[in-house]
Amino acid sequence: MNAKRQQSMGSRALMNTLLELDSNTATSSADGVELAKRILRRDRLRVRIFIGATITFFLLAVAGIFGSFLMFYTYITPKMDKILLHTSKLTGAERVLALGCRELYQSQIVGLWIISASVAALLMAAVCTVLLLLATRRSTLRQIQASLQVLSEQVETLQQSLRGSQSPGTSQTPQEPGG
Repeated sequence: MNAKRQQSMGSRALMNTLLELDSNTATSSADGVELAKRILRRDRLRVRIFIGATITFFLLAVAGIFGSFLMFYTYITPKMDKILLHTSKLTGAERVLALGCRELYQSQIVGLWIISASVAALLMAAVCTVLLLLATRRSTLRQIQASLQVLSEQVETLQQSLRGSQSPGTSQTPQEPGG
């Protein structure tokens, strides 16, 4: 809650600074620029924290996949091989049990591959989601930049037309309709 309050206070302060910003006073613009820089630094830090957390969780997921394969082939496979090696010495019931274990072992291998493929697909979906968010953000920033460029050109044109109409050599009086 405190973070939300600080965020809204920071946003409110930025909004108030931008509204009160007067192009004639250098101190207010310097304060506004400094406040905008602080807010941008804070936002960059948040993005870096989220990127670090995302990379960490991706690495943990990949390590989990490799760990499950390692555990399976290091612990389960040697024990299963030992059981299957001794099937010739087993009696009828024990042999049936060993063959059942063999089928269970083979189904576990298939299950492990299916689960690994599912986790890999989830990881790819997460990566694509992050890439989609970055592409959307980049696109939005480009649109904002283009809009600001258009507005800047319009303001510049308006300022030039105002300067031209207020030049000291020309004094224009408004004409009355019909006169």
